[in-house]
Amino acid sequence: MGLIYLFPTEDNDPDHFIKGENSLTLRSYGLPPLFWAYALAVCGILFLLYLPIHEPLQKYKEIGESFDQYFITALYILMIGSPLVLLSFFFFEKQIHLSKGMITLISKLFFLTIRTQKIPYSSADSLEVGHFIDSPNMARIKDDRAMKAFYNRGYHELVFKPTNSDKQIIIDRAARKADLVKIKELMIKYL
Repeated sequence: MGLIYLFPTEDNDPDHFIKGENSLTLRSYGLPPLFWAYALAVCGILFLLYLPIHEPLQKYKEIGESFDQYFITALYILMIGSPLVLLSFFFFEKQIHLSKGMITLISKLFFLTIRTQKIPYSSADSLEVGHFIDSPNMARIKDDRAMKAFYNRGYHELVFKPTNSDKQIIIDRAARKADLVKIKELMIKYL
């Protein structure tokens, strides 16, 4: 999710870079204000779609058969669930909490913790920034200069590699390697 929810790369933001007595917390930034305009437009369109079907749905609900009841219920769930899912993107937050001997990755939705992953560490050398590309597209395979803008460049990952395991734990992802290197340097500085 690091491609959408970015972490601070400098320690001058007191809301997203929280330094405690023996700990450090990095909080992800929210989505830009332009995305709120998109969400408002989508919710407005869904409301305009709901207005003309409200009365016919009520009539079908009163006189309809069991299949109609399931269909109407599914439609109401869709009309209520779509804005909720859309709003969940705006109220999602990631946190990286560093304390002595422990890295904790926290995911929050609507200010409630939905996932916590604790990673014990002994050395800051276990943090690595690597490049990942799942598959190059045809523009990259043909290597045509006119198609250079359409190359699949992949993304970069900040991973934690425990010394006693081959398993990698992804801490963050980003399109720019420099951002992850700065986050890694901040983490090493405060570990």
